[in-house]
Amino acid sequence: MWSLPKPRYTAQETYEAAISKVRDKNLHAVYRAATRTVAQASSGYAAAAEHGVAHALLEKDFAVKGVTRGQMISLYDSRMAHKRGPARYVYDAIRAAAPYNRCPLCGHRDVGTLDHVMPKTKFPALAVTPLNLVPSCHECNKRKGNQVAASAHTAAVHPYYDTFDNDRWLQATVVQQRPAAVRFFVEPPQHWAEADQARARHHFDSYGLGALYTAQAAQDLAHLGYRLERLANDSGPEGVRSYLVEEAESYRFARLNSWQTAMYTALGDSDWYWNGGFSM
Repeated sequence: MWSLPKPRYTAQETYEAAISKVRDKNLHAVYRAATRTVAQASSGYAAAAEHGVAHALLEKDFAVKGVTRGQMISLYDSRMAHKRGPARYVYDAIRAAAPYNRCPLCGHRDVGTLDHVMPKTKFPALAVTPLNLVPSCHECNKRKGNQVAASAHTAAVHPYYDTFDNDRWLQATVVQQRPAAVRFFVEPPQHWAEADQARARHHFDSYGLGALYTAQAAQDLAHLGYRLERLANDSGPEGVRSYLVEEAESYRFARLNSWQTAMYTALGDSDWYWNGGFSM
């Protein structure tokens, strides 16, 4: 759930690039005639997203008169996402905007594709709209599928419009067992709107982030135990705690809501863990 800068390319210039090399003159004329419709639909979507009401948009308002749903989808698949597509440069620019090539939806896996916030199968007018396309890993893209939010409480978290990563919402707790484990959960700040708190929890659950982060943490904890054993021998429990706190601060500086930030914060706060709980 990381924020990203909005793409610099407009919907109209992207659409015009996508249709620029359509060889069939009749089809090109059909596409050309729909340019204004696509631009207006994209502007309406952008305004709704800016005000947090994109989930209330109606599918019927995003059909393109004179152009079939399949033809609009083909513009994205064959002329934007395809490596030789005339609008591929826009696709590449959007994909490259993700810091460290990390998926902004899970914050962990590598970006491998673009995700349509409003599915292209249901909102064809937005098929090549840059503001409707966000970098994504294949797993997050697959999990989201063609889902459309049923209410404000389940609306998709939008990297271009939401700023959830300005506040700490990802938390973790240490499971006191051997080997030690960490469990992750969502606890948004109370000043967030109720709908946004619900959206954060829905995002965490629907993308399976708890299981993903717990699995990654288990690997790190296995390696960390050996390091902490040596540190405890040299500096005692307080030395272990200081190390964990410093690691948490370092990860927090890089990314407030990374699973590493949550994990090391929880480890540093756990008297049980730094007093020997790390021991295998």
